[in-house]
Amino acid sequence: MDLNKKSEIILKKLKENKFYEVISECEKLIKRFPDKSNLYNMCGLAYQRIKNIDISINYFKKAIKLNPEDLGIQNNLANSYKYLDQYDLDENIFLDILNKKKDYLPAIANFANLKRKLNDFENFLLNYENAFSSDIEEFFQDC
Repeated sequence: MDLNKKSEIILKKLKENKFYEVISECEKLIKRFPDKSNLYNMCGLAYQRIKNIDISINYFKKAIKLNPEDLGIQNNLANSYKYLDQYDLDENIFLDILNKKKDYLPAIANFANLKRKLNDFENFLLNYENAFSSDIEEFFQDC
């Protein structure tokens, strides 16, 4: 089976909340394909979902080194920092993403949620207004 098909199966397992299977399969594939950022990203997401945030951060950082333009991976890294209450790092990453692509809806929504958590309701509302004024189909495609 080729890598793309294996990646599709792993992604399906991730959506089915089979996080330990995802981790096991990603780690095996990473040994064979150490230059594939999507494997590190999926493994990072699985670790994030089982609340092993420090390990998820390491995987996201490796994925970003391999694919620094992937805003989804950067968004995932920012969310991990949010789970650790490292809001400065979280905010800086979201701002960096939005400087690269001002209408990147996952980052807009996550940044708005961060602002709400920090009781910055003015910026919370502004970010959500931006999210809802953008293309909703793109938002659901990227999530």
